[in-house]
Parts: sequence; C-alpha cells; structure tokens
Amino acid sequence: MDPRATNPVEVTSSGGVVIAEDGPRVLVYNRRLGPLAVTAFVLGLVTFILVANAVLFLLLDDESLPAALSWGLLAAAVPLVAVLTVVWRALTGRRRAPLTSMVPVAVFDRSTGTVTDGHGAVLGRLDQLSIQRRFQWGSSSPALVARLPGQTLLLAKGNPFTGGLGRLDQDLARTLGFQV
Repeated sequence: MDPRATNPVEVTSSGGVVIAEDGPRVLVYNRRLGPLAVTAFVLGLVTFILVANAVLFLLLDDESLPAALSWGLLAAAVPLVAVLTVVWRALTGRRRAPLTSMVPVAVFDRSTGTVTDGHGAVLGRLDQLSIQRRFQWGSSSPALVARLPGQTLLLAKGNPFTGGLGRLDQDLARTLGFQV
C-alpha cells in the first residue's frame, strides 16, 4: 500500500513535525526544518553583530576607529543578508509545502492494526506500539520515537531552533487512541 496520503488532515504540528489523519490512517511527517533553522539563526546572529558594531562605531565617532571599519563591517553584512534571505525562503517553502508532496516518516493504520515506515514496509502491530521521547546526545531537545518489539523508529529529532516537539508524543498517542 502506498504510504502517501491522498487527503491528509492535519491534527497537530510542532517544530516541523506534523501529525495528520487520512481516513483510518495516522501519518507522521517531518518537514526537516532543523538544518535550515540553525543556518538561519547563525546567519542572522552574525549579521546582527556586524551591523550593530558598524552602527556603534559610527555613533561613537572615535578617531581611533576609522569610519572605513564601519563601512567594511556593513559591506561584510550585505552578502550575509542575501544568503539569509535565500535560507529563509527555503525554510518558509518547507513549512508551507503540502503534505501530499511528502513521504510520511511513519503510518499507523488503525483499520489493519499495523505500523509501516515511509516506504510502506510493515514494521509491526499497532497494539505493540509505544510512543516515547528519547534523550538526544548533543541536543537540549528530546527525540520522538515509536517503539516496537525489537526496534525503534525515529519519528523526529527535536530542535530548539524549530520550536521543539511540544506535546507531539501525547497528541500522537491520543490520536491513536492510547491512554495518555
């Protein structure tokens, strides 16, 4: 069975992870916003520092700081603004992409009681599933995983630059009809 949804209805989302329903199927999509969000943050921060220092140096009007230094900092910020604009548009494009254009990370079919991956391969039974948060090394945000006997399916890596996972674990469990 094709894991793509024909008419997904968004139930909830957080940090670029979307939980949607398509009839009896519950689908989890990951827009993979993390790398773009981190890049946008770093570019924005460096640009802000360059511009703030340039303006500060111009306002100080100190003879030990030539005006050329301020103009040089502003000139260095211009290409960063251009790259930031491209990254921001790509990030916005991913956020607005229709769910039907994406392959889900996981499909939970309530009618057949199965769990499949994004390629349609059956991973296990729904009655053996548990939805959990898992610690991620090197991140302040947890990951969202689906645990089945003998395997763990990574649904999404939380990222503080995209807003984190919020209550996705509880929302997914509730949508699947599990006790929360």
